[in-house]
Amino acid sequence: MRARGTAGSSSVVAAVAGLSGVSPERAAAELAVLAGGGVSLRATKSIAVRLVQLDYLMTRFVTPHDEHLQNGFRVSTGIIFTFGQR
Repeated sequence: MRARGTAGSSSVVAAVAGLSGVSPERAAAELAVLAGGGVSLRATKSIAVRLVQLDYLMTRFVTPHDEHLQNGFRVSTGIIFTFGQR
């Protein structure tokens, strides 16, 4: 929704997968997955407020005797500054 041509909202969604714990000493690498999204509200042309951002982080570590699955969640908010022209 826009008001006076400067205010509006936007959303963001992202997903990333990769390896964690990679080193020359370790033969195996562990899997890490991050997925999340958020909603921002534009206050002015160069300033927006991130109302909420929710992220999920999953890591999987495998040892010779066991497999460990870690699930993490993050909730954040903040201010976004935009520099330059669009």
